[in-house]
Amino acid sequence: MDRALKAIPREAALQLREIELERLDLLQRSIARQITSGHLGAIDRMLRIMDHRARLLGLYQPQPDSGIAEVAAVLGSWLGKVREADALDGDLPEQDAEALQDALDGENARQTRAESV
Repeated sequence: MDRALKAIPREAALQLREIELERLDLLQRSIARQITSGHLGAIDRMLRIMDHRARLLGLYQPQPDSGIAEVAAVLGSWLGKVREADALDGDLPEQDAEALQDALDGENARQTRAESV
């Protein structure tokens, strides 16, 4: 599927992906009653639909390592050393290394989502 999508122009590939996602939604809705009643065959089919959707959306592809964890560790360490060495009397905002890591993780996630669109 990936090779086929790469062979088609980007706009057409996006349109084809949307059509396929709509078809998967239709298939999922068509077996909803059987799934809720516990029909094992329908549950198995649902798992296959979910797997196909995940592959179509690229959810199984490894995400690139941007090095954000290393940057956060270095910045957190630096911030701690600056506070210890200079006793800044509150000149720097109160932010620990963990909060800095969380902020950088959030920014990294935002950038990764923007790149995948």
